Amino acid sequence: MKKIIGIISCKGGVGKSTIAANLGLYLSLFHKKTVCLFDADIYGPNHAKILGLNKNTTKYNKIQFKKYNTRSISTGNFLNKTSPILLRGPMVSNTLLHLFKLTTTSNFDIIIIDFPPGTGDTYLSLLRDINFYGIFLITTPHLTSIDDINRSVSMLKKFNINILGILKNMTTYKCR
Repeated sequence: MKKIIGIISCKGGVGKSTIAANLGLYLSLFHKKTVCLFDADIYGPNHAKILGLNKNTTKYNKIQFKKYNTRSISTGNFLNKTSPILLRGPMVSNTLLHLFKLTTTSNFDIIIIDFPPGTGDTYLSLLRDINFYGIFLITTPHLTSIDDINRSVSMLKKFNINILGILKNMTTYKCR
């Protein structure tokens, strides 16, 4: 049975994509799991850049790439760096759910969904339509980020979704 893990934070710039990629690579390389990183941030996809995906990367189909024994599905895989995504409302949710259905046709042990920042339509559609094993929440020590995480916890409780943990990223800073 596939385990679907979400990586969320209401705040942008806290390291969700980096943590999602590192978790996926760790599970794939050290625990020999078949892992898919699903980048649900349609407007700001980062997995292609984080994983170093380029034209030399093994391509499984039009949207699924493999690198370091981990597959990535992201709009960033098939856009150039300056291409905007111009979608609104239900088109965003429908696009994500379509990409997710394409993802689930492959045989993965674990799918890691990297949520976009915020708590809008995308969050609600994914939380409503996907059966999550659990969610990791990402925050920073900044008070606004912690306040946003508290809102995320309340939202996840309403959906009866298991919180696997809260990770506080960027806890130290050294000025050089």
